[in-house]
Amino acid sequence: MEKHNHILKINEITTEKKNMFFKKTIFSIFIFVYILIGVMFCAFSNIEWTKYLFFELEWKDNDIYVIQSIFAILYMLWLIPFLIGAIYEINKLYFGTRSKLSFNLLLISGLILVICPNVMLIYFRYYQFIWTSSIESIYTFRYFIICLVASAILSFFSYLFLIFKYKINDPKKFISLLLIIALSYLGVFSIIFVGLLKGWIVVLYFFIIAVFSDTFAYIFGMLFGKHKMAPIISPKKTWEGFGIGLIVTTLLSVLIFYGLSFQKLPEGLNDNFANTSELILHWDEIYNAKKVYIYLFVCAFIIVISILSTMGDLFYSYIKRMHNIKDYSKLLKEHGGILDRFDSWFMSFSIYSLALFFITAITDSQLWVY
Repeated sequence: MEKHNHILKINEITTEKKNMFFKKTIFSIFIFVYILIGVMFCAFSNIEWTKYLFFELEWKDNDIYVIQSIFAILYMLWLIPFLIGAIYEINKLYFGTRSKLSFNLLLISGLILVICPNVMLIYFRYYQFIWTSSIESIYTFRYFIICLVASAILSFFSYLFLIFKYKINDPKKFISLLLIIALSYLGVFSIIFVGLLKGWIVVLYFFIIAVFSDTFAYIFGMLFGKHKMAPIISPKKTWEGFGIGLIVTTLLSVLIFYGLSFQKLPEGLNDNFANTSELILHWDEIYNAKKVYIYLFVCAFIIVISILSTMGDLFYSYIKRMHNIKDYSKLLKEHGGILDRFDSWFMSFSIYSLALFFITAITDSQLWVY
């Protein structure tokens, strides 16, 4: 009888695991399709791809920019659920699900920081041509930065209000809250900003690097891992998995970079759009250099992005361990929450955006040129 019960328990566990695997697979497909839709919106916010999509229509310049701006707005709106989900999880973790004041304040400040600067970028990139505005690039950049800084200051004061309102005195808690808010807000802002500024190729390339880095580190860690990277924070991460995964990620990502840089675009599209080195590297001194230096820089770029992705994963895992939880939420079912799945992307996109601002500030390269 006991043996029979033992067999039943094994069958129950197996069935449970199968159901979980099935649900996880279904939701993985949903996430993939959702990301694909966002990449499509980003692609058709580019003038050349918009022309290709509606090639049978007789275009006027104003029509092109209107359609293009609609796709840009759709791309921005596509990412808003990520922000709302991240804010829900942060609020639940630090203030509790019943705290509507903190949620609303975080939501309002987050939406202002994410939307306002990017709306300004959309206006200067598309609508100034529709209304034949003649504002120089240098001034649009200044207005954009002023809007971004003002939004960041508003978010910071909202954070301070919550700290005093809910009497968060623990240094670890209020510092970790500041960092997770800043990184999550800046992460969502940066995915929109980079997509509008650099195009779908760069966004997709970042996603590929992050997925490769995480996947190969896990696989090679399972196969060869002996030395734990952070036993308490993330027990499954090993130095062997990280090192081998980094090498494989770099090699594959360089090959993809090579393919993107020399791809054959559909007839009628601008071949310069395929110049991935110019899109990603941004710095004139680099993408005008010899090919060997470009690829060396790309290798360094990929390594940095992979390391940043791992750091983002570890940081968000540290916050979970600090609060003794396994997942931030069940918004993505078996995948956990928004912050569980997109932690590495928030970190890598945020640092890349800051790097773009830094390069623009210290060199003659412009953030955008019209």
